[in-house]
Amino acid sequence: MADIFRRFGLLRDKGEVTKQEPAPGTKLAPGAQITLTFSQPENVPVPDVTGQSALVASANLTAKNFEVEAVEEANETIESGKVIRSDPPANTPVRPRSKVKIIVSSGIPKSTVPDVTGLLTDGARQSLQREGLGIDVRFTTVPAGSANLGKVISQNPPANAQVARGTTVVVTIGVAGGGPPTTGGPATTAPATTAPATTTSHP
Repeated sequence: MADIFRRFGLLRDKGEVTKQEPAPGTKLAPGAQITLTFSQPENVPVPDVTGQSALVASANLTAKNFEVEAVEEANETIESGKVIRSDPPANTPVRPRSKVKIIVSSGIPKSTVPDVTGLLTDGARQSLQREGLGIDVRFTTVPAGSANLGKVISQNPPANAQVARGTTVVVTIGVAGGGPPTTGGPATTAPATTAPATTTSHP
């Protein structure tokens, strides 16, 4: 029986015989070698779907016979739901029906608001800044000697809320009636001064 050797060409649908050596009709001795050339699909470039919505990008890739996988990634500049990039990148030659991963923006990165109640102003500010959040300090009067003096009494948004990175958290600090503390601690009072007495002499 003739031995068959396979080669691959890039002409037609995958698996189609495109060439035969020796040619059909050639008389061969038993055991002679026959070489068959089989086709494979030509590579095609990955379409550029950057900036498209995930739905549109998936439809465009599917129409080109690609398999599509979508994954989300936070991004501060690309609108939520839009494609940031693809993998393989746009215009990369790949086999038809290859899988293309599209990375879709989930919007601005989220932060979890920490619980800063009970902290002094500076402690609250540091805790919020570590999470990429801003702080807006406001004040409310509390009775003299209160345990809340100089500390965060309330916050908005509340602890554990999921917010966009860069969100400002409003914190309310308890102060005595004399005004807000200057460093996040209890207000300080300057020492009192007494004006020198004056005397009048009579002739």
